[in-house]
Amino acid sequence: MNAEILTGEIITAAKRELTLRCFEDWKRLGPAHILLTGGTGFFGSWIIASFLALREAGLKVELTVLSRNPDVFLNKNPSLKNLPGLIFKKGDVVTATIPFSVTHIFHFATTPANRADASAEAEMRETIVSGTRRMLEEAERVGAKRFLLASSGAVYGRGNSDLPFEGLVDASLLPAITDLSDPLNGGLTMYGAAKREAERLCYEAQKARRVETVVARGFAFSGPLFPIEGPYAISGFMSAMLNGLPLNVRTPQTVRAYLDGRDLVQVLWMLLARGRSGEAYNVGGSESVNMHELADLVRAVALKVGRKVPEVRVAGHMMQSPDTYRPSLKKLETEFGWQPVISLRESLRDHALWATQLQATTGHSS
Repeated sequence: MNAEILTGEIITAAKRELTLRCFEDWKRLGPAHILLTGGTGFFGSWIIASFLALREAGLKVELTVLSRNPDVFLNKNPSLKNLPGLIFKKGDVVTATIPFSVTHIFHFATTPANRADASAEAEMRETIVSGTRRMLEEAERVGAKRFLLASSGAVYGRGNSDLPFEGLVDASLLPAITDLSDPLNGGLTMYGAAKREAERLCYEAQKARRVETVVARGFAFSGPLFPIEGPYAISGFMSAMLNGLPLNVRTPQTVRAYLDGRDLVQVLWMLLARGRSGEAYNVGGSESVNMHELADLVRAVALKVGRKVPEVRVAGHMMQSPDTYRPSLKKLETEFGWQPVISLRESLRDHALWATQLQATTGHSS
C-alpha cells in the first residue's frame, strides 16, 4: 500500500461504499478511541482506509496505530501524517503501554504464518501469544470496553477446516489438542496453535469480566490492498500478471473461499460494535474455487484491466485428499443477516486494477 493508491480511484470508491455499509456500526461506538495493532497489514490497512471515511463522515472517533516502525510506514504513506484523529505510536505489542483514553481495541498484530525455521516460529509465537496477553492486560488497565482479536481458521487444525463448526472461544470446544507446543498434535500448525492460545486468553479475560472480547477467525482474502508479493497463491498470480508471466499452478485441487477486503472490514467494524462477547465468528468468502479455476479467473480479469497473461500452467500433481480451507458463515448470517456483497470475479478485477495502478505509480509491485 502507498499514499497514491490509498487515495486513488478504487480506494476512494471503497470509502464511499463503506460509509454506507458501516455508518450504523460506527455510530454505535460513540466517541470512541480505538487502538489498532498490526496496522500495516491487510486487515489494518483496510481499517485505516475505512477510518478515513469515518472521519470524513463527521464522526468523532480517534484511531491510534501501534507499530514497531511507524516512520517507515508513514514515509511510504505521507498523506497519513498529521491527520486529525489519527495517531501513530511506536511500540511492540509484547511490551507496549496504551493510552488511558482507549475504549476499543483491534488486535491484529502477528507475524507471517509461512516461515518455518525455529527462530521465526519462536518470534511468531511470542508476538501472537505474549502480544495478546499484554494487550489484554493493557485493555483491563485502561478500562477498555471491547477487544477484537483477529484469529485464523488455522485453529481448526488440518483436515478440520472444510465447513467447520463455530463455537465459543473456549478452546475445549475446538478439536482436541493436549500440547499447544506441539504443532502436530491435533493437526495444528505452530501458527494455528499460537492463535488458539490467543483465543483462550481472550476467552479467560471475558469470563473474568476484565474486558469484552470477540474473535474473528479469518480464512482467505483477496482484493485491493492485499499483498502482491508473498507466499499466497493469489499474490503469486497477481505478481505474474504484472510481469507478463504465465500463471503457474502448483496445487490445482487446493480449494479456497476468498473474501474481499471491503467485505472483511465491514465485518470487523460490525463485530467490534455488536459481536457477542466470548464468541468466535468465522470470517471468509462464500464462493469456493480451486487453484486452477482461480488462475483462469485472474487471467480473465487481467484482460479487463489491459494486461495480457500468456498462459496458465498446471505444474502440480493430483492429490488424493485436496487441501480445502473454507468457512461456515452460518453464524454471521444467523446473528447479523450478513453475507458477502462483492463477488470473487469483482474482487479479482479490482485487485488486478489496484495492482496495475500501484505498479504504474511506484515503478514496482510491492
